Amino acid sequence: MLSNLSTVLAEVFAEHYSKFMPGLKTIMLSTPFDTASQKELRASCIEAIGCILESVRERPEVMQADAREVAKYLVELFISKRLDEADPQVLVIQNTFS
Repeated sequence: MLSNLSTVLAEVFAEHYSKFMPGLKTIMLSTPFDTASQKELRASCIEAIGCILESVRERPEVMQADAREVAKYLVELFISKRLDEADPQVLVIQNTFS
Protein backbone atom coordinates (compact mmCIF):
# COMPACT_ATOMS: atom_id res chain seq x y z
CA MET A 1 0.00 0.00 0.00
CA LEU A 2 2.73 2.49 0.96
CA SER A 3 4.64 1.50 -2.17
CA ASN A 4 1.64 2.36 -4.33
CA LEU A 5 1.01 5.59 -2.48
CA SER A 6 4.57 6.82 -2.96
CA THR A 7 4.47 5.88 -6.64
CA VAL A 8 1.17 7.62 -7.31
CA LEU A 9 2.06 10.77 -5.38
CA ALA A 10 5.61 10.88 -6.81
CA GLU A 11 7.22 14.26 -6.13
CA VAL A 12 4.50 15.33 -3.69
CA PHE A 13 5.52 12.39 -1.50
CA ALA A 14 8.86 14.06 -0.72
CA GLU A 15 7.29 16.09 2.08
CA HIS A 16 6.26 12.82 3.80
CA TYR A 17 9.54 11.03 3.14
CA SER A 18 11.04 11.65 6.59
CA LYS A 19 7.94 10.22 8.28
CA PHE A 20 8.28 6.81 6.65
CA MET A 21 11.89 6.13 5.68
CA PRO A 22 13.41 5.85 9.19
CA GLY A 23 10.86 3.24 10.26
CA LEU A 24 11.21 1.25 7.05
CA LYS A 25 14.99 1.19 7.40
CA THR A 26 14.65 0.03 11.01
CA ILE A 27 12.35 -2.82 9.96
CA MET A 28 14.69 -3.79 7.13
CA LEU A 29 17.76 -3.79 9.36
CA SER A 30 16.28 -5.39 12.47
CA THR A 31 13.81 -8.03 11.30
CA PRO A 32 15.32 -11.52 11.65
CA PHE A 33 15.66 -13.97 8.75
CA ASP A 34 14.25 -16.94 10.67
CA THR A 35 10.71 -17.49 9.35
CA ALA A 36 8.96 -17.18 6.02
CA SER A 37 6.80 -14.40 7.48
CA GLN A 38 9.86 -12.43 8.53
CA LYS A 39 11.38 -12.84 5.08
CA GLU A 40 8.12 -11.66 3.48
CA LEU A 41 8.02 -8.64 5.81
CA ARG A 42 11.61 -7.76 4.92
CA ALA A 43 10.84 -8.18 1.19
CA SER A 44 7.79 -5.91 1.45
CA CYS A 45 9.83 -3.35 3.34
CA ILE A 46 12.61 -3.39 0.74
CA GLU A 47 10.02 -2.99 -2.01
CA ALA A 48 8.46 0.00 -0.22
CA ILE A 49 11.88 1.59 0.31
CA GLY A 50 12.66 1.18 -3.39
CA CYS A 51 9.36 2.76 -4.42
CA ILE A 52 9.80 5.65 -2.03
CA LEU A 53 13.34 6.33 -3.20
CA GLU A 54 12.13 6.22 -6.79
CA SER A 55 9.32 8.65 -6.01
CA VAL A 56 11.74 11.28 -4.70
CA ARG A 57 14.54 10.71 -7.21
CA GLU A 58 14.18 14.26 -8.49
CA ARG A 59 14.96 15.54 -4.98
CA PRO A 60 18.41 14.05 -4.23
CA GLU A 61 18.84 16.28 -1.19
CA VAL A 62 15.94 14.42 0.42
CA MET A 63 17.09 10.88 -0.23
CA GLN A 64 20.78 10.74 -1.11
CA ALA A 65 22.13 9.58 2.26
CA ASP A 66 19.39 6.98 2.68
CA ALA A 67 19.84 5.71 -0.88
CA ARG A 68 23.53 5.15 -0.28
CA GLU A 69 22.94 3.42 3.05
CA VAL A 70 20.21 1.16 1.67
CA ALA A 71 22.19 0.32 -1.48
CA LYS A 72 25.27 -0.59 0.55
CA TYR A 73 23.23 -2.80 2.87
CA LEU A 74 21.40 -4.55 0.03
CA VAL A 75 24.59 -5.23 -1.93
CA GLU A 76 26.24 -6.66 1.17
CA LEU A 77 23.14 -8.76 1.92
CA PHE A 78 22.86 -10.00 -1.65
CA ILE A 79 26.48 -11.15 -1.87
CA SER A 80 26.59 -12.51 1.69
CA LYS A 81 25.06 -15.85 0.71
CA ARG A 82 22.58 -15.31 3.54
CA LEU A 83 19.67 -15.52 1.10
CA ASP A 84 18.70 -18.70 -0.70
CA GLU A 85 17.11 -18.72 -4.15
CA ALA A 86 13.61 -19.20 -2.73
CA ASP A 87 13.88 -16.16 -0.45
CA PRO A 88 11.40 -13.50 -1.59
CA GLN A 89 13.98 -10.83 -0.82
CA VAL A 90 16.18 -11.94 -3.74
CA LEU A 91 13.74 -10.87 -6.44
CA VAL A 92 12.76 -7.70 -4.59
CA ILE A 93 16.41 -6.66 -4.20
CA GLN A 94 17.02 -7.26 -7.90
CA ASN A 95 13.92 -5.24 -8.82
CA THR A 96 14.89 -2.45 -6.43
CA PHE A 97 18.27 -2.07 -8.08
CA SER A 98 16.85 -2.14 -11.58
